[in-house]
Amino acid sequence: MQPDTTLLKANVSHSPQYNWRLFFLLWGLASFGLLASVPYVLALQQQTLSSVHLRLPVPAVISIEVVLEILILGALTGIGLWLAEQIGLGAPMLENWLSGQPVNYDDRYAWLPTILIGLAVSAFVVFLDTLVFTPMLQHQLQANGPNLANSPNPAIWKGLLASFYGGFTEEILLRLFLMSLLVWLGSRLIDHQARRPGGAVMWTANVLAALAFGLAHLPSALAAGLPLNALDIARILLLNGLPGIVFGWLYWKRGLGSAMLAHFSGDILIHVITPLVLLP
Repeated sequence: MQPDTTLLKANVSHSPQYNWRLFFLLWGLASFGLLASVPYVLALQQQTLSSVHLRLPVPAVISIEVVLEILILGALTGIGLWLAEQIGLGAPMLENWLSGQPVNYDDRYAWLPTILIGLAVSAFVVFLDTLVFTPMLQHQLQANGPNLANSPNPAIWKGLLASFYGGFTEEILLRLFLMSLLVWLGSRLIDHQARRPGGAVMWTANVLAALAFGLAHLPSALAAGLPLNALDIARILLLNGLPGIVFGWLYWKRGLGSAMLAHFSGDILIHVITPLVLLP
């Protein structure tokens, strides 16, 4: 008998009917994460908003943007859930919970190692940034000191709320939608008969989704006043891509719920615990 190479539960039935209950749960979580991130985002963009002349009041602009983004989240969540169903991925623990199935032994105690994984990868990222990249970029950081000194420092409670965006919204966008899309495309190109794609397709999709996440952080670095050279770009891609690969592996092996829990735990360390320890 060959060993099972995945930790996804075999008792999750892949029904041909669309799981609307799971869709609305995930859409609700993604929307909640988006709303929870608003105070943190406003704190980061405070100077930009004060210098930009808008035709509408800032609250009205923010409200319109949030509504549009929630609608987009709904569309991408729905597509991602359908794609995940086609390739044997998804959110098995959440699906079991919604269907009222009893929680098995593995799922009952999987939350602790998942949290530890999220904390460990984020601690490694903080270590790399503080002890490796910061000394290498010391000259550049000093040259841009005025810009960095004036950069906003959101309150701890805002960082706590922003952690829900990482844990819920980003995982639904990056793993459920983007990674599932890449896996689905890869499976169609290589072996469209396979129910569950092989490791090469999964790893390629995982790495590409993580790189996309890292690239999405480049505009914020430019907004902070940092000229992007090769070292800057490598730093941003590594510090954001490495956790993304770990979360993608969890999505692949244990489902979306584990990826969300690990990402949320890691963001708590970065946005809450680290500022409490390092900032005066």
